[in-house]
This record gives sequence, C-alpha cells and structure tokens, in this order.
Amino acid sequence: MDVVDPQGRPIPGASYSLVGDAVVRPELPAGYVPVSGTLLEGTGNVVSPSEVRYQPGSNRIRFVARPPQGQLAVDAVALYGDQRIPLTGVPFTIDGRTLTTPTTVPLAPGDYPVAPTTIPGSTFTRPLPGRVADGGTNRVTIEYRVQTEVTLVTSPDILNACDVTQLTATAKTDFPYRLPARLKLNLPAGWTSDYPLEVPGEFSQGQPLNLKAPVRVCRSDTAEAVLDPIDLRTTGQARVRNPGGANVTRNVQGGARASLQKSVEATAQGYLVTLVLSVDSTLENVRLLDPLPTGGAQPAVRGALQVQGPSLANVTPRVDGDGIILTRVIPGTYTLTYTLFTDQPADRIVTAPGLSW
Repeated sequence: MDVVDPQGRPIPGASYSLVGDAVVRPELPAGYVPVSGTLLEGTGNVVSPSEVRYQPGSNRIRFVARPPQGQLAVDAVALYGDQRIPLTGVPFTIDGRTLTTPTTVPLAPGDYPVAPTTIPGSTFTRPLPGRVADGGTNRVTIEYRVQTEVTLVTSPDILNACDVTQLTATAKTDFPYRLPARLKLNLPAGWTSDYPLEVPGEFSQGQPLNLKAPVRVCRSDTAEAVLDPIDLRTTGQARVRNPGGANVTRNVQGGARASLQKSVEATAQGYLVTLVLSVDSTLENVRLLDPLPTGGAQPAVRGALQVQGPSLANVTPRVDGDGIILTRVIPGTYTLTYTLFTDQPADRIVTAPGLSW
C-alpha cells in the first residue's frame, strides 16, 4: 500500500485503513486532498480517489494526494487621474521571496502580507494581506498614486502694451513610467497667439512635457496652464506698462486758470481713463474735451463716469459727444474716471485732451 504525493514521494504521516476485508482507504495528514486511487496489482475496482475495493489475494494499491495549495495573483497599477495604468517589473516581497509584478504565486492556504517597494514620484498604501484558499486564486493589487507638477514661465513678464512674451508650460514627474498627458494654455481676453495652445504627449522621470507659445499681451492679466487628465493647474502673470497720458493748461488773462491731466491704464476689463481737473476760480459750464480713439473694428465706448471733488461743488457731469460738461465748479481738484472699451491697440488709446469754459 503506497500513499504518495503527485511526484511519487511518500507523504510523511500518511497511512491507510481497512474497512472489512475488501475496502481500503488512505489516512492523510490534515489538509491533504485525495487525487487518485489505483489498483496496481490484483483484482478490484476504484470507487473514488479515497476508496478502492479489492478481491482477497495479492494486491498492490496506490493512493495519490496533494498538499493543500492555492494561488495569489499580484499586480501593480499607477493611479493617474481617473486612469489605472498597469505597471510591470515592480518588485515586491511575499512569504520571504522577492518577485516582480505581475505574477501568480502558488502558496499554501493562509493570509500573506504583500510588501511593496517604493517608486520615485509616487506614494502607496500597503495593501491588505492576500488570502489564499485551497484550489482558488485570489488577487492583490498594489496601487501607486502618481505625483506630478506643472509650471508656467512668462518671459518677459513686464512689457509694453501688445508686445510679445514667451509662455512656457512644463509638466514634470519623478515617476519612471511614461504617463499620457495633454498640456494646454488658457489665455485671458487681450492675449492672443497664432501658435498651438495645447500639446498631447507623454512624460516621465527626466523627460518632461513642454508647451511653448509666443503670446501678444495687450493688457495686464494672468494665463493658466492645465495638465490633463488630472486637471492640475498653475498660473503665470504678465504686466503691461501703462499706455501713458497727456495734459493741457488754460490760463485766461485777468480771469481763471485751470489744468487738465489725462492718464490711461490697462486693466483686465479694458482701459481705465483718469481725468484730473484743477481750477483756481468758480467756473460755469466747464467743457473737458476727451476724444475717443477711432479706427477700430468696433466703435470705442466710454463707460459710466465717476467723479470726486470738493464736497460743496455738487458736480454732475454730462457727456456731449467728445466733451464732458461740468455745469459749475468751485476752486479745487476734480477726478473723473471711466472704463474705456475698445479693440484699438494700447499705443493708440491716448488722445489729446482739451479744456474750455
């Protein structure tokens, strides 16, 4: 009577039992699973892998059993946006052995901790132990959360109105596996470029993804670089020097003296026009000549007027064509502001003021 494993080796601690004088069954160590029963010599029949019936006489019987065994499949993925990217060749340790993903490990039933290794440019959470059941295959997935960065350089960042600056967006990571990405630029109103504002590609450790575009900047504002599919964003600012200004002074012999200073500053919404009137006498029907710029595709538009002046003046401005009329002013300084909306370039915004009463 033999009780052996699938390789034909005797199973330690195994024996057999006789039931009556015609049936034999194997007695196996705990966990062993019967595989087959064979009547090598003699007469009888095999009832099951764990029972053989025989006729009395010279008989030789062999039972084969296997130790309990299951499998644990171990793989690794990179968590990148909403994507799960399979990773190959990532080392890990299990049951005292170091293996690489993906692999399937034969193991005796039980719980087996899986110890991941560190990958630059990522973090991981140690997975729960893998549970192995006899004859089954379970899975453990090591998840690496990728760390990336995006930068945006604006050079130069201070320039004259409607000059060109260079925007350079860069996606970087220390992660050694290639990551698919799309890098793009979002430009504010008043910034234009004839170059592509997005680029698809891949990046990894030592291989950044770059997007460069010359951009014409007509007003101070902020651009944005976006890295998809993770929607990582950063900004870069450029400031436009003020377009400038003009002034006029009127001095009437034997009468009043007044001066008008005009300045224009680029803003995100348009251009802020400031008129500063200084007078040394009480005047009636003062007319501030402030022509709007011409020549654009759309007519220039003057926004609502805001006025600050002496508390006793009670000034209410009235717009009449290119003129702004103040019905009555007393000595002091008056500041009028409004937003100018125009598609004209900044170097054509400033028009010469005039002053009369």
